[in-house]
Amino acid sequence: MAYFDSEDNVRSYERLAQSVDSSALRGEFLRRVPIGGRVLELGMGPGYDLDALAASGLRMLGSDGSGVFVRRYRERGGAEEVVVLDARDICCAGGFDAVYSNKVLQHLTREDFAHSLERQGQLLDPGGLLFHSLWRGDRTEEHHGMLFTYWDVERLVGHLPEGLELEASGRYCEIWDEDSVWVALRKAALTSS
Repeated sequence: MAYFDSEDNVRSYERLAQSVDSSALRGEFLRRVPIGGRVLELGMGPGYDLDALAASGLRMLGSDGSGVFVRRYRERGGAEEVVVLDARDICCAGGFDAVYSNKVLQHLTREDFAHSLERQGQLLDPGGLLFHSLWRGDRTEEHHGMLFTYWDVERLVGHLPEGLELEASGRYCEIWDEDSVWVALRKAALTSS
């Protein structure tokens, strides 16, 4: 995303992100993933959730489409492994217990979102979890050259690829009342024959 290729835009976002308390969202995620599990975070930004989830006992791989975020995390001495990844195609090896993102996939078109979910499902071990937060609604906007796609749970479920099911969802407040939604999507576990 070109917006976050700018050092100034990244610094501005880092300041903004410091004021957002994501602890309740992380708590919902942590209730659903095994301690010690291997987790891919898509769109780690400054790495605040990445570090908090690692401190909770998860084995984290942080990623962002912006090399600036990844570089700045490393320069700050971030302890977790981080890589540059595009959330649309996610070119990396699998074997994850979960994939987590906090207000990242909203920057994808609905078509790219569906493709990303399919790819994420491929990266999960059987029984694995996808956990994502998004702005709630049913519209698309552009601000400063960035796409914002709003989602309601019903529409999102209509974009799920085969093998993923909605396990749980919830609304929460980031700026105003119930402006956001989180979803927990579970990959089918292997069954013995």
